[in-house]
Amino acid sequence: MKNIQYYLIFVALIFIGCSDQEVTEVGPKPKNILVLGNSITWCPPTPEVGWNNAWGMAASEPSKDFISQLRAKLQVESPEIERSECVSI
Repeated sequence: MKNIQYYLIFVALIFIGCSDQEVTEVGPKPKNILVLGNSITWCPPTPEVGWNNAWGMAASEPSKDFISQLRAKLQVESPEIERSECVSI
């Protein structure tokens, strides 16, 4: 199970990209993206563990969590993608 989580994080990081190289489009851009993750991705308030915020647990503020960073990058690259909601499973 842990390997799957690492794989999903790795795939998500590929989407963010670390390169300034120009990417050529080979097809239509996606309109929907599903991000699966753990509490680092997003976590609802969980007072029993001392977490009273509604963002990724590794971030110091909402704009610095993984989902917010991913959304910001996607809005620049693909503004037609609509904002989605995070759901805790």
